[in-house]
Amino acid sequence: MTGQTISLTGKRWVLRTAAGDLTAGLARNTGVHPLVAAILHARGCVGEAAILDFLAAPSAKQLYDPWLLKGMDRAVDRLLEARDSGEKILVHGDYDVDGVTAAVLTKRTLDLNGFRQVGCIIPHRIDDGYGLGLAAAERAMAQDCGLLIAVDCGTNDLEAVKQLKSGGIDVLILDHHLPGPALPEAYALVNPLQMGCGYPFKELCSAGLAFKLAQALHQRLNRPFNAAAYGSMAALGTVADLVPLRDENRLLVQLGLDHLRRPANPGMRELLRVSGVEEGQAPTAGQIGFRLAPRINAAGRLDTAETAARLFLTADSEEAGQIARQLDLLNSRRQHQEGELVELLGRLVSENPELGHEPILVLDGEGWPRGVIGIAASRLVETHHRPAVVISCSDGVGHGSCRSVPGFNITTALYRAGGDVLDRFGGHAMAAGFTVAADKISLLRQKLSEYCREKLDPEVLVPKVTADIVVDPADLDRPLLEQLNRMEPCGMGNPRPVLLVRGLQLVGEPKLLTGRHLKLEVRGGGQTMEAIWWRAGHMQPVLAGGSASMDLLAKLELNRWGGRDYVRLNIADIRPATGQIE
Repeated sequence: MTGQTISLTGKRWVLRTAAGDLTAGLARNTGVHPLVAAILHARGCVGEAAILDFLAAPSAKQLYDPWLLKGMDRAVDRLLEARDSGEKILVHGDYDVDGVTAAVLTKRTLDLNGFRQVGCIIPHRIDDGYGLGLAAAERAMAQDCGLLIAVDCGTNDLEAVKQLKSGGIDVLILDHHLPGPALPEAYALVNPLQMGCGYPFKELCSAGLAFKLAQALHQRLNRPFNAAAYGSMAALGTVADLVPLRDENRLLVQLGLDHLRRPANPGMRELLRVSGVEEGQAPTAGQIGFRLAPRINAAGRLDTAETAARLFLTADSEEAGQIARQLDLLNSRRQHQEGELVELLGRLVSENPELGHEPILVLDGEGWPRGVIGIAASRLVETHHRPAVVISCSDGVGHGSCRSVPGFNITTALYRAGGDVLDRFGGHAMAAGFTVAADKISLLRQKLSEYCREKLDPEVLVPKVTADIVVDPADLDRPLLEQLNRMEPCGMGNPRPVLLVRGLQLVGEPKLLTGRHLKLEVRGGGQTMEAIWWRAGHMQPVLAGGSASMDLLAKLELNRWGGRDYVRLNIADIRPATGQIE
C-alpha cells in the first residue's frame, strides 16, 4: 500500500494500489464490475480464478476435511464410545457469543445424533470467571458425568483438566485460544493452533470448531450433514468473535446467513425479530455484529449467559419470545452502563496527561461493572489508538480485559510481561482477559509498559484508515452498491470497501443526532447525498460554517427511512480536499 495524508481527526490515510490496466482486463474477462475487480485485486485476489472463486456461490463441497484437525479422530471415537454406553456428557461453554454458540451447537449435534444424556454448562462471568475453572470441575464431578466437552476454553486450564482426569472424567477440548508452553492432560485437544496440527486454516473460532466436530461426527455415522443449518449457529460465533472472514470462516458465514432467512430454531427467529431484522431476509454480517451479537452478549455481561443458551435450546416459541425480549432489555441496560464507564475512563485519561505518554493504557478502579470493561477497553483503543487494559477490582482481586491494535499480540504481551504476576489469563492477538491480585496491578502496569516500549513498533500507534479505491462522486449510486454487496459477508479480514470520494461540497450545516452522531448533506458529481458520521458529534464545530471542498473516506450503504430506500455514505473520516492522490 502507498500514499499517505493526515485527516481532520489526525489519522493517516492509506490507499491500496491496483494496476488499472490489469484490473480493467480482469473486469472484461470475468464480467465483474471494474471497481469490484480492482478492490479484490488490491486485497490479494490475483487473477481471474481467484476473483471468481471469491464471488462464487458458497457450497458445502468447499469445506475442508475435518479429520485434518489434530485430535478430531480421537474426539469422535470417545464420543461414540460414550453414546454406545449411555454415558452422561456435559458441554462446558463460555459466556461470550462464541462460547454460547459453540456450546449450543455441540449439544444440538449430540442430541440429534442419538446421544441420550447431554447437559450444558455456561459459566457465570462474575461468579466463575473466564475459562474452565476448578469450581466448574467440581460441579462436573458432582453431576456424575463421564465425559466433559470444553468449548471455547480448556487449552490453558491445566489444573481444572488435571482435576477432572483425577476424578475419572475424560475431557475433550474444542478451543481456538493460543496454547501456552504446556498443554492440558485432555483425552483429546482440538485446537488448530497447537503444534503438529496440519489443518490448512488456522483461524476458526470455537463455534467453527463445533461445526467441524458436527461435520466429522456425521461423516463417521454416515448421516447427511446439513451444513447450512449447522452453519447458522457457527455464523453467529464467527462474526461476533472477530476472527477474519476469509477462507473457511467466510464460507461458514455465507452458508449460515442464507439459512437464517427462515431459521427452524424458534430462539433464532425471535432473536432476529427483536433485533429488527426483516422477516424472510438474510441478515448481513454487520447485523449479526451490531444487532444480534450484543443481545446475546448482554446476558453474559449483566445476568447469566445460560439465558442466551436457553434461547437457542428451547423448542417452545412462546418461551423463546420471552427470552428474546429479556435479552433486548438487558442490552439496553448494557448500553447505559457502557456509556457511563466510557465517560469515566475518558475523564481519567484527560485528567492524567502522563498516561498519554504510555504505549499502553492500563486503568483500574473499584467496583467497575465487569460486564462492560471489555467494551470500554475497545473504546479506549478507538480513541487513543494504543493497546488498552481495563481492570475492575473487588475483594482484593482485579479482573482485567484487554484490547489491542493490529500488529500487536496482546496475549503474547500478557504471557511475556505479566505471566509471573497474573493468576489466570487467556485470549488471542486482539483481545484477552485475566485475573490479578489488586496489590500487583501497579507491577503489572509497569511490566506491560516496559514490554511495550521494547516490542511495540511506534508505527503501529499511528492511527490509519485504509481506502480501497478512489471513486468519482457521479458513480455513487444503487448499481455500484449492488456490485459492492457481492463482496459480502464483510467483517474482520474482509472489511466493507472504503471508498475515497474527492472534491465534495458540504450543503448546509451538519446536524447533531442524539448528541453523538453527525448527519451531513454533500454535493458532488451532479447529485446531493446524505452522509452519516457515527460517534463524531464532537466534530460539529470543526465542520460548521464550512464550504470548502472536502474528501471523504466512506462506505456506501442502503438506508431505509420514512418508507423509502436510498443510498447514503457512512463516513470513516474527512480531510480538506487535496486536489491530488498522495
